[in-house]
Amino acid sequence: MDIKILQLKLFILLMGVWLIFSLSFTFSNVFLGAIFSLLVVVLSKGTLYDDLGSFFTLPTFRLLFCHGLRLIWDMYYSGFCLLMTIIKGNADPIIFSIDLENNNLFITTLIANSITLTPGTITLDQRKSRLLVLSVKNDFQQGKILEKNIKYRFEKPFLRGGVR
Repeated sequence: MDIKILQLKLFILLMGVWLIFSLSFTFSNVFLGAIFSLLVVVLSKGTLYDDLGSFFTLPTFRLLFCHGLRLIWDMYYSGFCLLMTIIKGNADPIIFSIDLENNNLFITTLIANSITLTPGTITLDQRKSRLLVLSVKNDFQQGKILEKNIKYRFEKPFLRGGVR
């Protein structure tokens, strides 16, 4: 892929994320978003991409958008479930590992961050495609049910979408 097209795609992605999270379309906000997005694109050379192209395969916009919607839902739903767990005094923390099926560093990092953004779970460590996760609620099966749920909610859509 041509390096300029890759940089343009990254810039558009960053600008889109900036506008979605800020929810402000004033000139100053758009200008500031463009400056920061451009700065990230320039400083990412050697980390995210080089002259030969990207170091990893990015998922489609549709997959990222669907993941974002699912994550927002999971954040609210898990927040209410965690609230009930705390009120009832059922908190019983567990640490478990998840071996993801994908080898894409971007997807693995996205899943790790999604776990951390979901109330009641924190990603403690990431080694290649293995994640170490702390959960406030124990499934009493060494984390197998929690692992299956996380893989189903966060990893499976990317695997179905062809991103490995």
